[in-house]
Amino acid sequence: MNLEELLARESIRQAMARYSIAGDDFDADEYISCFCDDGIMEFVEFPGVGDLKLDGRQAIYDFVSNWFGAVQRGEAAIPGGFMRHNLTTSRIDLVDAGHATARTYCIVFNENGADSSGIYTDEWRRVGEQWLIAHRRWKPDR
Repeated sequence: MNLEELLARESIRQAMARYSIAGDDFDADEYISCFCDDGIMEFVEFPGVGDLKLDGRQAIYDFVSNWFGAVQRGEAAIPGGFMRHNLTTSRIDLVDAGHATARTYCIVFNENGADSSGIYTDEWRRVGEQWLIAHRRWKPDR
């Protein structure tokens, strides 16, 4: 593994952390900044919604900003009062200088302890100096 590969992997890990922290903080602007303009976000069994696929940065932003806003206004409840997404094992594979894939385990905690767990399956794309999510799929463990 060379220095360029190490820097790419670390940049992707930083973007993963930004995404998780933005979601836990209900920060739609920071959350959406992690996606490519044509990014795709898929949720398997999103609570109260079911399977969900959002195509494009604007569709992702519209969904999360509405949901985050409802939580912040007290119109939607978060079980256990808060969320903390903890990324654990992550395998990042560089496809080429501008594309990567990743598979990352996540455990979500709240005031009651571990609430849920699942897997992010990602496609990443380098845009300028940043690595952004091209396609993210969340599947909860069952």
